[in-house]
Amino acid sequence: MAPLRSLGNALSSFRDFYASTGTDASSAGGGSSFSASGGNQTSATGFTNGSYTYHVFTSSGALTVSGGGSKEIEFLVVAGGGGGGYGNGGAGGAGGVRTNDPGTPSPPGMKITSTVTLNPGPHTITVGDGGGSHDAPYANRVGGNSSIGSLVVASGGGAGGPMPDSDNPNMDGGSGGGQQGPVGSSVASPDPLSPNKQGHSGATRDGGGGGGGGGGDASSGVGGAKIICPAFSSPIIHPGCPMPTGWQTYVGPTGTYAGGGYGYPTRDGSYNAPNISPNTGLDDYAGIVNTGGGADSNNEGPTRKGGKGIVIIRYLT
Repeated sequence: MAPLRSLGNALSSFRDFYASTGTDASSAGGGSSFSASGGNQTSATGFTNGSYTYHVFTSSGALTVSGGGSKEIEFLVVAGGGGGGYGNGGAGGAGGVRTNDPGTPSPPGMKITSTVTLNPGPHTITVGDGGGSHDAPYANRVGGNSSIGSLVVASGGGAGGPMPDSDNPNMDGGSGGGQQGPVGSSVASPDPLSPNKQGHSGATRDGGGGGGGGGGDASSGVGGAKIICPAFSSPIIHPGCPMPTGWQTYVGPTGTYAGGGYGYPTRDGSYNAPNISPNTGLDDYAGIVNTGGGADSNNEGPTRKGGKGIVIIRYLT
C-alpha cells in the first residue's frame, strides 16, 4: 500500500501547486522551446541539418525570436563585394566577413571568439549589395554592409581603382580594392566583437591589381583567397534554401566565400570566370551573387559589379 500513499501525496502536491500558482507543475521551470522565424529558406522557421537549425538571408529582412528566451548563435555575415575598376584599373575587394564558425581555419586575426546571443523580439538583418560598376558614382562602387542588427557588422568591399587618378583612388573596405598605384586596405569592423579584422589588402599591378579576399591578401593581379566556413557549405545550405548553380560551385563542399576580384588579364582564372557564371542579369567576371566576391577588373568596356553579400544564422535545435 505504500506506493499508493506516495502516489496520492504526489497528486495532492500537484493540485496544491496548480491552485497557488495557476501553472501546470509539469511545465514549471522548463518554459517553451526556442523558436524563431525569418529568412529566405523554404520554411520561414528555418531548416534543420544535423543538430542545428539554419536561417539563410539572401536579402535583407528580420529574424524574430518568439519563444524560449535567449539563444547563443553561430553565424556567417558577408558584406557586398567591391565593383571592378576600368581602364586597366584594379579589381574589387571582397566584402568583409564576420564569422564564429568553429570549423573555420582562422586566417590570422579573423575568427571571432566573442559570444553572440539573440534575445526575444525582432532583429534586423541587412544584406549588402555588391558595389556598382564604373558607370555608378565612384563612392557607390564600394560594396554595402551586411549585419545582424548592431551585434555583428561586416563592411562592404573596397572598389577597384581605375588607372592612377588622384581624384579617384582605389578604396578601402571589408577587403581592399586593387589598383595600378597604392592599394586599398581592410578596415576594422565597427561591431564590438573580437577580433575586429574582417578582410585583407588589395595588390598593385600594371594592368590592374587584384582585390583582397576574406581569406588572404591579393598578390599582383591575383585576387585574395576565399575564407573557408564549413558550417555554411553548399551541401548544408542548398537543400533547405535552394541556391543557383553558380553559387553552389563557388561555395562548394568546404564553404568558401568572399574571394577577391582578379586584375586584367589574369581574370580568366578568377573565382568569377565564365565557367562559374552565369550571374543573373550581370556580365561575366562580376562577383557571384550572395558570396560577397569582389568583381574582376576590365581593360575596356563596362566594368562589373561586386557580388551581393549573405547572412546565415544557426543555433542548436
